[in-house]
Amino acid sequence: MNKTILIILSGLIIIGCSSTKTEYSAEACLEQGNTLLESKTYKKAIASYTKAIELKPDYANAYSCRGIARYNKGDYDGAIQDYNKAIELNPDDAKAYYNRGNVKAIKKNDYYSAIQDYNKAIELKPYYAEAYCSRGLTKNKRGDYDGAIQDYTKAIALKPDALIYEIRGSSKYTKGDYDGAIADWEQAIKLKPSKEKELRPQIDKAKQKAKENK
Repeated sequence: MNKTILIILSGLIIIGCSSTKTEYSAEACLEQGNTLLESKTYKKAIASYTKAIELKPDYANAYSCRGIARYNKGDYDGAIQDYNKAIELNPDDAKAYYNRGNVKAIKKNDYYSAIQDYNKAIELKPYYAEAYCSRGLTKNKRGDYDGAIQDYTKAIALKPDALIYEIRGSSKYTKGDYDGAIADWEQAIKLKPSKEKELRPQIDKAKQKAKENK
């Protein structure tokens, strides 16, 4: 289950990199960087974003996108620095807070600061399902299972997803809510039948635990 949580967190980092055509040369570099980022050519993507920033030093989106490329290349401090600059230039960018929070949570184990970033992302974008999910995962890592479950529940209400049901079930199982865990895992299978093989043994184990507690 921890492997699943890591996959979810890792998958949530690539958010952002939209653009508006305000300055063609810098914009061209940004779009080239985005193409390279999608093809996982991170070193060249970073170079393209850097050129966009040279042409337009206040280009918040270029900093944010370069942060994503740096994260994927393993330069986590550089990614945080880029998100810091993106936020300085555009304090209302919920995605930059969200992505910075992911770096702190996944690679820096700075859970408290990550939660602050998720809080800000949610304040700016109240229907941000991914931010609720990431905040829940981070609370779970801190042992705040009730808080994690609340965030997963909000994320599910905004964007029902098999993986979120799965991880909410795990938090419920940890708390001893075996019936709740079973219900969530069954729903995860319903939404994504390929999870049957993975989750059925856990469901059987939870059923045994629930039986023992009665």
